Amino acid sequence: MFGIANTQNAIKITADNLWIRRKGVLMTTEIYLVLFPAIITGIFTLGAVYLTNKQNNHRVKSQQRHEFEISRENIYRDKLEELYTLFNKHSIQLLAHCNNRMNVMDGRTTYIEAFEAEAEYFKSQPITFERLEMLVDLYSPSLRDGLKNYFQARDSIADIIQDHKIKSEQGEIDGEQHYQSMVSNIDHLNSVIIQFKSMIAAQSLPR
Repeated sequence: MFGIANTQNAIKITADNLWIRRKGVLMTTEIYLVLFPAIITGIFTLGAVYLTNKQNNHRVKSQQRHEFEISRENIYRDKLEELYTLFNKHSIQLLAHCNNRMNVMDGRTTYIEAFEAEAEYFKSQPITFERLEMLVDLYSPSLRDGLKNYFQARDSIADIIQDHKIKSEQGEIDGEQHYQSMVSNIDHLNSVIIQFKSMIAAQSLPR
């Protein structure tokens, strides 16, 4: 009797264990069925967020680069405008200086009167060569040759003026030869001025 009962109990326990195991398998399967779509959805969501952030970062960087380029172009254009203004001012002063000295050469005024007039003029409108050279060297190195040609033309005129001054101090009153030399050199100077202004203007065009 006890053996039969034990056997029945063992069978019942085994059946219960099988039912529990089957139920566990079913529960595990259900859990997988619930979790798997959630995991897949999460992965796609994270991927979408990553791509969106990547696109946003790219757009922000592109905008920053664009703003930087605009800022750099504005600074460059401002410096070119300053260079053009300074050069124009300097060339006007140089031509006024030439005209003043030519008046001395043809006898219409004296060196003393010329010095006094220029001292007052240049005092009210000071300008330095260094600023012109600095703007060209830092912002438009391609303009160096044009500025060099301008300075060479200026120096050639300065040599004529200096030679006339020395000879006038030695008693040579006639300045006709120096006057004619000034005329030809000023013609060359004017062409150099026009050319350099055109070079500056070309630099300011969109690149």
